[in-house]
Amino acid sequence: MKDPQRPLNLKGQPYPLVYYRPVKEAAKIEKSRWVLDKHGEFKEFFYHDSIVNKVIFNEEKVKNFSLDGLGQNLEFEDRQFTLIHNYLIHFWQPFLKADGLALFITLKSYCINKDYCWPALSTLQLECGFGSVNTVKKRLALLESYGFVFRFNCMSRDENKKNMEESPIFKIRKRVPFLPKELYDELPDELKYRHDEFMENYMSVYSPDNLASKIDFESIYDDFLEQGEELKKKVKTNKSNAVSAEKRLNIKETMTSKDEEITNYILNYIQSNLSKPSYETWFKHCLFKYREDIITVYCPNTFTAGWINERHKDLIIRGLKEIDINPMEVKINSVEE
Repeated sequence: MKDPQRPLNLKGQPYPLVYYRPVKEAAKIEKSRWVLDKHGEFKEFFYHDSIVNKVIFNEEKVKNFSLDGLGQNLEFEDRQFTLIHNYLIHFWQPFLKADGLALFITLKSYCINKDYCWPALSTLQLECGFGSVNTVKKRLALLESYGFVFRFNCMSRDENKKNMEESPIFKIRKRVPFLPKELYDELPDELKYRHDEFMENYMSVYSPDNLASKIDFESIYDDFLEQGEELKKKVKTNKSNAVSAEKRLNIKETMTSKDEEITNYILNYIQSNLSKPSYETWFKHCLFKYREDIITVYCPNTFTAGWINERHKDLIIRGLKEIDINPMEVKINSVEE
């Protein structure tokens, strides 16, 4: 039973919510987990992951945020049913796609007498007939890019489930905007003709040139994010990473100018033969030394060394041949060894 003495959150529940938007930092951190290899032995698997911080908003900010004040809108009606204007179906659907429009209509059906709702992603998946929750997320991103939806993630502050993630709050555009000039220009000729016909009947004075310019919603969202309070995620320092960095520096200090030339050439050669993510994950921090007819490749950790040795050693040898170096042996080592 709800306590009438306690204020209600936007979902109508008598406990406070934390409203936030996740924001990724440009830098990534190295993480690891233990996995079973094909021989049934445990090995440490290293990978890179983004640092995700939270931008927190108070309830009043969320409540007052509105997409309807942006752009030129058609006349507004709100009744006890979901009203979908033909303009949305005929002229916005080419950009929102059929499943994006279905998701918007479903969200709008939850917004009678308000401009926000909070159905679970799994509920939206079922109601829209999508194959997975990932499809919901992709279509939400599409709707956000055109200014039809803006999502606030939520965490509970209830004593019994503190910091527990809840379904997001979706702020929904209630009014249908006219297409901006840039999107109108992308319409097929037949739809342009039908759009002009609609607008001439709808407005007494109309020209496509009078349509507003496209709104940069990403900039609007970024400006709004600056009004929140950013909580940076605490990143645990990895002592082994610090030791590896120190050892790598020691190796670098003993490299000759010839070693540096070989390192720069081979890394450039590898970069031109691998995808950018693969290069940055496995080779970006490698060093090469040439001693007594042996090339030694120093990798940041043992997992990277093992991966390169199993999958990319031939690529290194091909790169060496390009500069007429044919060593008796190519060793793949970790700086930790």
